[in-house]
Amino acid sequence: MVKSIVKSMKPRERDTHKGDYGHLFVLAGAMGFTGAAYLTSQASLLSGSGLVTLGIPESLNDVMELKLTEVMTLPLKETGLRTLSTSCEKQVLSFASKVSAIAMGPGLSRNSDTQRLIRSLVSKITKPLVLDADGINAFEGIGNKLKKRKCQIVITPHPGEMSRLIGKKTEYIQKNRVSVAKKFSKEINGVVVLKGHKTVVAYKDMFYINESGNPGMATGGVGDVL
Repeated sequence: MVKSIVKSMKPRERDTHKGDYGHLFVLAGAMGFTGAAYLTSQASLLSGSGLVTLGIPESLNDVMELKLTEVMTLPLKETGLRTLSTSCEKQVLSFASKVSAIAMGPGLSRNSDTQRLIRSLVSKITKPLVLDADGINAFEGIGNKLKKRKCQIVITPHPGEMSRLIGKKTEYIQKNRVSVAKKFSKEINGVVVLKGHKTVVAYKDMFYINESGNPGMATGGVGDVL
């Protein structure tokens, strides 16, 4: 399977420009979690995105302008705790309609207003979406609501986040990684990447187990880069 994927990744033509390689919109970061926003957006550029824009709480924008060079930033309305606010929804949806894909969740926080924003955005976004971290946590106990969306989706939970989604203990998930990933993929009609040792990538009845990786990846920020 890996060989077939590699073969499908054709070399770039010489006569191309940044606009030919997609524009990714990253929604990430909150007070105390600017590193997650930095790592996600910077990794997006390094993995080949032609353009990347980071949506960030407005009071944190100056910080990200200093940390990031090639990544563009979009200051968004925030809560009193310097997390994304539901009042920025219209601006986010307007910008999201102009990009190629969206990555949402790293470091967004579990602030109740921010979590409401995430759930509303997921139900309305039409572009391909990768949902991670606090984006997944917004659906704690209501994972079935991820079915009510208009976009293609990839969710990337670690076992703890999957536990919150489906209401099963982490120990159960770790003992049944393939079946859990496949079942939830069917339930939401999307791709599930269940992270951890031997990451499981599942889409309905199809699945792939990643045999690579090493213990050095067991550190904060690796999931943001993924």
